[in-house]
Amino acid sequence: MDNRKWQSAAAGSPPSVPGSPSSGFPTNGNPGTSTPATIPGDWWFHQIGEELRSVIVAAGLTPTHSAVNQLLAAIKLGQGPAFHVHRNGVSQTIPANTSTVIQFGTELFDTDNAWDTTNFRFTCPTGGDGIYSFGLTVQNDVVSSAIINPTIRKNGAGVKQTAVNGGAGITSVAVSALLSLVAGDLVDFTILIAAAGVNLRGNDAVTYAYGSRVRWL
Repeated sequence: MDNRKWQSAAAGSPPSVPGSPSSGFPTNGNPGTSTPATIPGDWWFHQIGEELRSVIVAAGLTPTHSAVNQLLAAIKLGQGPAFHVHRNGVSQTIPANTSTVIQFGTELFDTDNAWDTTNFRFTCPTGGDGIYSFGLTVQNDVVSSAIINPTIRKNGAGVKQTAVNGGAGITSVAVSALLSLVAGDLVDFTILIAAAGVNLRGNDAVTYAYGSRVRWL
């Protein structure tokens, strides 16, 4: 919708705010009691239109008078993007001392088709602040001196990471970050382990990643 497009006789500037507005509720009036009908006035129509327009514009959409579903589209955009991905039960071998992208190739859901199951990364479609998190479990014994270093990256640079010492059996760790992204920013998840022959468990309950926008920019 475009509240600034009319059939004819549109003004070149917005109306003025009423100096002494009538407060209350609308009425059809009553000639029998000399009660006048409520007059909305040009400002009332303007403010309603601008309120709706602001939601559409904040979602990154361009108002157009030929569409009647842009408000709904904007609200839906405000609910996303969001994704949850995993490895579908397949383990991944991690080379020693090498920062390696975790290959999350299976989507539980991906609201905006923004997760790439080939390059294993999220491409932000519209700007906003979001929560991004991943967890992983190493299934091979890792010597206690070996550091496991999972990292969340933004455009190839680490923005949030942690480090834990490996141990016998399995080792689990998770990392979360609140990221401010603009359209086109990339997010992926990496791991570096100071030991050779280590596998990530593929079970989606223990090796997974997810993200969701919580606020528009």
